[in-house]
Amino acid sequence: LQDSTTEVTQLDTGGLGLPDRDYYLKRDFKDKVDAYRAHVGKMLALAGVAKSDAAAADVLAVETELAKLTKTGGEKRDVQAAYNPVDMKGLRKLSKLDWAGYFKGLGITPSKKLVIGTPKFFSALDGLRTKLEPAQWSAYFTYHVLADTSFALPKAFDDEQFELTKVLTGQPEKAERSKRCIDATSNALGELLGQQYAAKYFPPAAKQSASPVVDALVTV
Repeated sequence: LQDSTTEVTQLDTGGLGLPDRDYYLKRDFKDKVDAYRAHVGKMLALAGVAKSDAAAADVLAVETELAKLTKTGGEKRDVQAAYNPVDMKGLRKLSKLDWAGYFKGLGITPSKKLVIGTPKFFSALDGLRTKLEPAQWSAYFTYHVLADTSFALPKAFDDEQFELTKVLTGQPEKAERSKRCIDATSNALGELLGQQYAAKYFPPAAKQSASPVVDALVTV
C-alpha cells in the first residue's frame, strides 16, 4: 500500500466456514448457525468420523474463537489499520507457529517484508493452540478439507456442500457441471491460464496497437 511498485506477502484472518464473524457472535444469525452445525455434522458423517455431531460442535467452537479475533465489516474498511509491516522475525514474535513449515507447505517463498492485516489475530494463535483440544482442531481441519475439496469428492459430499450454499444464498440449484469445471480450472491455474489466452488472442502486434491508445488516455 505504501509502494505500488513492490509486491509483498500479506497475511490476515481466515478460517471461518460462514461468511462473516457476526454469524458466530450475534443472535440474529442463529438459524444460519444451526443449519451450518447440522451441515458440518453431515459432512463429517459422510467421511466416517465417529460422533459427528459432537465433532461438528468442536468445529463451531474453533471457528467462534477465530471469529472473536476477526475484524468487523467496519474495521475492515480502515485500510491504514491493515498495514502492519514486519519481517519474519517480527512475525515469529507474534506467534511461534512453524512459519517456515507453513510457507513450505504452501509452496511459496515469502517476501522479506510481510504485511499483517490483523496483528491481534496472530498474537492470539499460540494461546488458541493450547486453549482448544487436539480433537477439536482435528475436527476443524477435517471438515475444512472436506468442504474445500467437495467438488472432487463423491457426489454426496458435493450435494451436501451445496445444501449450505442454498441456506446462505438462496441459490435454488447448482450451476451446470461443465461451467463449474471451467471455474475450477480457472481458479486452479490462475495466471497460467491467462497467459495461454493472451498468447492466442493478444499477440505482440495487438499490444503495440493498444499501448498508444492507453497512453493517450492516461495523458488526458
